[in-house]
Amino acid sequence: MSLVLAKSKVGHDKNRVYVVVESHEDAAVLADGTHRTMARPKIKKWKHLQVIKSLTQELRSLAEDPLDDALIKKILKTYQNNHEDRKEI
Repeated sequence: MSLVLAKSKVGHDKNRVYVVVESHEDAAVLADGTHRTMARPKIKKWKHLQVIKSLTQELRSLAEDPLDDALIKKILKTYQNNHEDRKEI
């Protein structure tokens, strides 16, 4: 599975970015490595998520290894750093 990031549009976790661990027809299984680990992922319907399509090559290369909580944290931190750089321009 290729790397997919999604941002929550509603709920108490609004605007939080997650890595999609599993994809089902109507819902996604999400993890952020900290609050929602691989052992305790969050299940959220696709209609409540905004899929992030603009991923850098650096993020895609990180996802070549098997996902674990440490790698998920690293992916999200890299995404946030890149996203903050774009806002300043």
